[in-house]
Amino acid sequence: MLNAIRGQKQIVVREEAAVVDEASQTASTHHGLKWWQAAFIITASTNSLGVLSLPKAIAPIGIVAALLVIPFIGLLQWYTGFVIWQLVSRYPGVTSFPELMGVFLGTWGRRIGVVMQTLVLVCIMAAHVVGFSIAFDVVSGYRLCSVLCTVIGVLMMVPFSLVRSLRDTWKISVLACISIMAAVVIALVSVAINRVPYPDDYLIPPESVTSFYKGFQTVNSILFVFMAHIAYPSLISEMRQSEDFPRALRIQALFTIAFSLFVALAFYAIIGSSVGSPVLSSAHHTLRLVAYVIAWPTIGVAAILSCVVAGTHIYRSIWEKTKPRIGSNGAPVSRWRKNLSWVGIISALWTAATLMALGIPAFEHIIPLVGALFGPAYILIMPSVFFVQHAARGFDCKIWQVPRRMPFFFALNVVILCLGIAQCTMGLKGTVEAIVAYFPDGGFSRPFSCAAPAA
Repeated sequence: MLNAIRGQKQIVVREEAAVVDEASQTASTHHGLKWWQAAFIITASTNSLGVLSLPKAIAPIGIVAALLVIPFIGLLQWYTGFVIWQLVSRYPGVTSFPELMGVFLGTWGRRIGVVMQTLVLVCIMAAHVVGFSIAFDVVSGYRLCSVLCTVIGVLMMVPFSLVRSLRDTWKISVLACISIMAAVVIALVSVAINRVPYPDDYLIPPESVTSFYKGFQTVNSILFVFMAHIAYPSLISEMRQSEDFPRALRIQALFTIAFSLFVALAFYAIIGSSVGSPVLSSAHHTLRLVAYVIAWPTIGVAAILSCVVAGTHIYRSIWEKTKPRIGSNGAPVSRWRKNLSWVGIISALWTAATLMALGIPAFEHIIPLVGALFGPAYILIMPSVFFVQHAARGFDCKIWQVPRRMPFFFALNVVILCLGIAQCTMGLKGTVEAIVAYFPDGGFSRPFSCAAPAA
């Protein structure tokens, strides 16, 4: 009897030691992100395909309006990102956007948040799969089937998505930032050298009256550039010192605003409304190939970051309450199951993104619809709703600790909420009108077609 009791005690001790060891390893892996590494990660996630599409996107509103709208939206997303950081700091157990929704909207809010986050991130992955396919088609001279180009691109991105935390992506994020700047410079040099006399079809402001809904559609395209809020709670939860997140956010906001203005205005002023989307397609043939090859990292890394954020939340939802079991050698036997489950989750996400990119006809024209639905929601609507509800509960946060500031920030977030609702409604209508106009006779392309996606 005594030997049996001692044996049970030894099993319990080994189990507790295994739990402590696993917890310490998790903490060292997931809570070591420095602020400058976080800055590179969120900068890489925002400065990708969205920025490369801006010159074409601003055509309906012209240069003057773009000079006003891009910085305005950039400053708004800077502020709402700061609000998210304050709320996540107030609730330190929050590690993802669905969990933040659960704090303020209850259990159903968390469940809806999981579906929304997974859908949005998979759509972002699919958008970059299409972008990678376009780049591969251009480099190969359109001699390969588009489906094959897509599969090759996905297989190249999957291994980099198997990392277990955002901390492990900061090096490829640095590469992505260098990649997009180099590709843009090469394309700009090409269009500047080979340009014809200044075009008479660029607008300062628009020559004709811009459609009300087209203006909102342009704003949606700009919002899509800054759509990194969905990853902020996950990023904050992995930081070594979460109070340093505003420094990373400041760098990302200033760089993205400046880089977006540079790309949008420089290419649009040189080429006019006939500028391509993505803008690299406007470069001369030889330099276009070079620019697309150099842009591969920035196209892939943004998709990888989205995959890691989505996969991490699903993984934690499955295993956060699972206690590791102990084998005869005293080691937790469920670790291999966790590793296999992580590989399975990542594989499932990439499979879904690939099927979405290849199986939905003209998916590149459906992407703006996703941006119109969820871009204003994540950047404008939900942060302001959370702020208003948090303030109504009577809590204190650093930004509104002084009582006389409370009415100003409360009113500011109500205004942001109204702007977000208006943008979501009008932008959605404008996007649907654009899709209908693009396919007047319902002429959608076939799914899994070898034809190259429209660039």
